[in-house]
Amino acid sequence: MTKDANNTQVDVLQQIGRSFGQRLGYLIASINLTDEVREDLLILLPEMTGQQILDLSNILEDAYLNHKTIDIDEKLTVELNSLADDYNNKESSLLAETNDKLDSLLNKIKSVAA
Repeated sequence: MTKDANNTQVDVLQQIGRSFGQRLGYLIASINLTDEVREDLLILLPEMTGQQILDLSNILEDAYLNHKTIDIDEKLTVELNSLADDYNNKESSLLAETNDKLDSLLNKIKSVAA
């Protein structure tokens, strides 16, 4: 491998490391953690293996996404409940209207048959 190719690979790996570190820092800063827990994470990070850091990153990302989407989930639940109520009301109304028409038709048939 040439020196230029080796330097390019090192540059790419350094950029990946910086990007991952920025992402991890953003997650640690963005999640609702106590200052003590944040400090503990920052102390432990240099001692962690690459896999442990990746696992921690995944856990933090899940927590971040769950926190950020909770409002959306609540709004969606309200909207779905409203739609279900509207549907049930319309269905009940249509059933009542259909039953009234069937009763009326049945009465007409009985009066003609009598």
